[in-house]
Amino acid sequence: MDKPLLFGITLQVYLMIAKRTLNSPVKSLAIQQQLGISGVIVRKCISELRVVHKKPICSGSRGYYFAQTKEQWERTKAQLLSRARELRKAANGPDEFFYDGVQGKMF
Repeated sequence: MDKPLLFGITLQVYLMIAKRTLNSPVKSLAIQQQLGISGVIVRKCISELRVVHKKPICSGSRGYYFAQTKEQWERTKAQLLSRARELRKAANGPDEFFYDGVQGKMF
């Protein structure tokens, strides 16, 4: 299977993060300003880098950086999984509002 190509704005975002470390992260705002893109686009690029290109892009309050160790990646992974659990709760919580006390019907 061929490796997906990294190009365009995602490549530019990657190049801004690839040499960054835990001690020298880059803020989303700096990426936005340098590339003339929105925060939404930065997040989409980060997602593509992680999902499609399998790059260990870490994030924290100080910005984005490339994981130098598995431990660094594991911290970001734990944050992402925690956020996913909270989003699931938020998505399912309002279901109670519509519950009428009757078991769901098959048809």
